[in-house]
Amino acid sequence: MSIRSALGIRSVSRVLIVGAAVALAMSTGLASAQPSRSPGWRVVYRNAEDSFLAVTTTAPNNAWAAGLTRTSQPFVRHWNGRSWGSATLPAGVGGKFGGFLQVVAGSSASNAWAFGGDFGVPGPKVISVVLRWDGKRWSQLKTPLGDVVIGGAAVFSAADVWVFGCPDRAGDPGAGTWHYNGRHWTMLRLRNDDICSGSALSSPTRWPRQKRAGSRDAVRRARAY
Repeated sequence: MSIRSALGIRSVSRVLIVGAAVALAMSTGLASAQPSRSPGWRVVYRNAEDSFLAVTTTAPNNAWAAGLTRTSQPFVRHWNGRSWGSATLPAGVGGKFGGFLQVVAGSSASNAWAFGGDFGVPGPKVISVVLRWDGKRWSQLKTPLGDVVIGGAAVFSAADVWVFGCPDRAGDPGAGTWHYNGRHWTMLRLRNDDICSGSALSSPTRWPRQKRAGSRDAVRRARAY
């Protein structure tokens, strides 16, 4: 099974900043270098090789996008207000059998995080990968997350990071819900519920998206602990 099929990726139509990314470009001014136009959707970047899986922005001149290349290697691209450029990832990320980055989040120009996985053996087995940008370089962090895939993240500072991962139909048990305080990772124990992803406007209140057994996805309000 290829990485793309394991992630459910089919044809990405070769337009790399799609959907939410284009919306972010419009709302934050990422496409400001182009002539003024009436509000609407437009493509701000094209590439025939890569599949973008995630995008985040903290300012009109600071955005990150992540995904995997045609050769199944993870990548990160950075927007500086005028153009997109490739970022150098730590040595070894992607492994022998390839990998991907499917979640990216940040709080400032000096604090961005990317989450994904390396394939340790041919097939769907995943080794969790967590990367952090400190304003100068990307580095890989050791975590207790294990062989799971992160489905979502909310980043408020270098010492306030939330990650989420719930089981999927492919048999991935999910990462659960974790909080990073700048030094340690702590798992949030839940009863019967698995939070898949989350977002928030500020640190005190978070709105995670969860999946309940036997029901449709639900949204529940959660307070920081």
